[in-house]
Amino acid sequence: AEFQLTITERSGNNLSNDRISDPRAGQLSSVQEVWGRGQTWRLTQMWYKQTFLDDALDVKFGRFGEGEDFNSFPCDFQNLAFCGSQVGNWVGGIWYNWPVSQWALRVKYNLGPEFFVQVGAYEQNPSNLETGNGFKLSGSGTQG
Repeated sequence: AEFQLTITERSGNNLSNDRISDPRAGQLSSVQEVWGRGQTWRLTQMWYKQTFLDDALDVKFGRFGEGEDFNSFPCDFQNLAFCGSQVGNWVGGIWYNWPVSQWALRVKYNLGPEFFVQVGAYEQNPSNLETGNGFKLSGSGTQG
């Protein structure tokens, strides 16, 4: 079994707006992975994971983002365009990446050392994006 607890605090200036992009043109993504989703404290991860059947079945429950288990790849960059779950970078009003968490359940079955199948169910709650809701555990505001 595993338990993960991660609390983050984002504080500072947006380097993309302040130094790189022309404020008249806008931009698609931030150059800093540590900027965005409100400069605030957040409960980013709080999950419990248990394996069964000689580690073939892996069940994870708690608060985390879809990008931890779906639509992600190893990241060697600081830039948000290359890191994190891509769907969360481009459709961030529905798919929430780090540091925003939501109630979730992920079930994974390992078919072999290199192949697996998995399914997940995630709360879709726009109020989790609000700066004052970094530690919100209730489901109020849930849309699905």
